[in-house]
Amino acid sequence: MRNINSEFRQETCAFFGIDPLDKIIVVGHQPVFFHPGILAKFIAASEVAKTCNAKLVHLVVDHHIGDVGTLEIPKLQNGLLEVDKITIAPCDDTISLCDQKPLKISEKAPNFAECLKNDEHNAAMQIAVATDKLMSSYATVHHCIAATELLKSPIGVALLENMFANPEPCITAYNNAINAFPHCSISLLEKDELPLWHGSQNKKVTDHRTDLRPRALLLTLLARVGIGDLFVHGTGGASYDPVMEHWCRHWLGVEVCSQVMATASLKLSIDMTTVDAARQTYFSGDGEMKQAFLDKIDSLPRGSTARRIAYLEMQRWLDSCHEKPDHGALLASQQTANRRDWAFPLYNHDQLQVLTKAL
Repeated sequence: MRNINSEFRQETCAFFGIDPLDKIIVVGHQPVFFHPGILAKFIAASEVAKTCNAKLVHLVVDHHIGDVGTLEIPKLQNGLLEVDKITIAPCDDTISLCDQKPLKISEKAPNFAECLKNDEHNAAMQIAVATDKLMSSYATVHHCIAATELLKSPIGVALLENMFANPEPCITAYNNAINAFPHCSISLLEKDELPLWHGSQNKKVTDHRTDLRPRALLLTLLARVGIGDLFVHGTGGASYDPVMEHWCRHWLGVEVCSQVMATASLKLSIDMTTVDAARQTYFSGDGEMKQAFLDKIDSLPRGSTARRIAYLEMQRWLDSCHEKPDHGALLASQQTANRRDWAFPLYNHDQLQVLTKAL
């Protein structure tokens, strides 16, 4: 093969209208309304881009399959936080988003879903462009490119030709890389199976040569060789991409661009009833009356029947004043409040600004 590190990078950048002389920082993700931990990748990449006069590329995993049109939202009910689901835009969760027409926004969709009203030609890029717009106050994306298009670029075409012409070295190096990292949770390739998906349902590839989509390791290889000077991963990508580096090194004899990891945890700011607050409310009651009960209990011998009766009388009085807190429901509410995976548009601007400053 020709010099992958130089010639193919120039041609691949030109294929996407990117100036090959620009420094390029790449962030990839599926086209979904992702949580602040993913937003953190874009913010960090955008800040680095500003400091070194680089461009930020949003790499869209457009062949993603899933119900991206349903969103979980927090719902406050009688002081307790519950999880509700709303349909932003109905979609087919059995085929790739790049094979679906742009989604139609539901009448009950939140205001931020208006960003889905754009001119993109499929559901995947429709969502990706919408998220780029929604996070524009915190991160600036200069180019938005699809994973399937990256496979059609000069670097993608060259690697496909190599795989199909001589699959054994590719497959062996791939499996050896996985075996070198036994905790990577990546499946080994079967005999004659290539690191590609085929068709709208992402089926395994042996001899299919059309309608191809890159698997995760191939995708980051293409990005880190073909266009990027730096790739910003989250925790998941940072854990598996050393496998790709090993594979690329032993299959192609090529070193990929650098990678870093960025993430964050951010909880929603919601005024809800906590376990401690519920207890305090329950046991407050009439202060003088409560103290009278406590004094009576204290005056009686420990372990005596009379003391036990006095205690039960106080409990009956408390029950008549307030409904006893549902400890299980309060704990479930707190667990919901502690979630970090709400879609980032559900967080208020001040919270996301704090995240931006922290990064």
